Amino acid sequence: MLKTLWRQPAVRQSLLIFVALRLFLSLWASLALQLIPPPEALTAVGGPYLNQPVLNDGAAGLLLGPWQRFDAMHYTRIAAEGYSHPEDSVFPPLYPLLIWALGGLMGGSHAAHLAAGILIANAALLGLLILLHKVGSDLIGPENAPRLLLYFVLFPTGFFLFAPYSESLFLLLTLGALWLGLRHHQFG
Repeated sequence: MLKTLWRQPAVRQSLLIFVALRLFLSLWASLALQLIPPPEALTAVGGPYLNQPVLNDGAAGLLLGPWQRFDAMHYTRIAAEGYSHPEDSVFPPLYPLLIWALGGLMGGSHAAHLAAGILIANAALLGLLILLHKVGSDLIGPENAPRLLLYFVLFPTGFFLFAPYSESLFLLLTLGALWLGLRHHQFG
């Protein structure tokens, strides 16, 4: 079965691009965190970590710490506590629900929720790349699909697709709906 999947250009090319960029970003983020460590004391109320534990020691700090930023903190807090803070109401529920489910299976800690967020976002990104390759092959030709993937992930905001944010999942679901529409599948 894996050989059959690997023979598909959409899977093979998407996986190679994904793995190369995932490794590069992980190494780059870990290096940046070592060179510019997070602040020890939080000055603002709740600080940038929203009163969640700061992951900056050991393997969790090295692998998860760089991704413990901005919206990821809101998503992990929603997964752990629900919509207990008014400012969290702007975040849609599907991604935190998935984080809650997978994070619970992984132990339910803050680190587990953050790791679950990364896994979900990256699985959605891989699915998105495979689907984008298929749609691109249909619309602009199979010879141009790998370049489309590179343009997509190397665009300056492509970084957010690898982070524990909901963008990858949203784009996967959106492109999936468009792809089904292009193939004339009826909904409902």
